[in-house]
Amino acid sequence: MIDEFALVGSNDRIRYRLGAWKEAGDRGQVGTMPLGVHDAEVLELVAREILG
Repeated sequence: MIDEFALVGSNDRIRYRLGAWKEAGDRGQVGTMPLGVHDAEVLELVAREILG
């Protein structure tokens, strides 16, 4: 159930699950992605994946 609402796990798992969020955004199903992290490395990972 947590996978429906959060990106958790290893960097590879986050990268993989982020793809679903990006696809949902492309379909207009997601306009905003709330983001809270406890690790700057994870924030950098998400930023790189989102911004390219």
